[in-house]
Amino acid sequence: MQARIAAHRGALERYEQLCREVGAEPADVALAWLLQRPGVTAPIIGPRTMDQLTTSVRAALRTSRRSLRPAGTRDR
Repeated sequence: MQARIAAHRGALERYEQLCREVGAEPADVALAWLLQRPGVTAPIIGPRTMDQLTTSVRAALRTSRRSLRPAGTRDR
């Protein structure tokens, strides 16, 4: 697992930066992105705490392309 993380460290750091820019946790951004994918109708979440459930629901509501975009960027 550590080797895979090391191999993708640059991409992970860019993703974490994107999450900071949009003001959301990485798991929430991933869920919101997944909900926008064609053919995905019901991603399965596995919250263990009420806080995790709350953030997952918030992520589901954060599904517009605009809300996932860093400030100052445009749709392509």
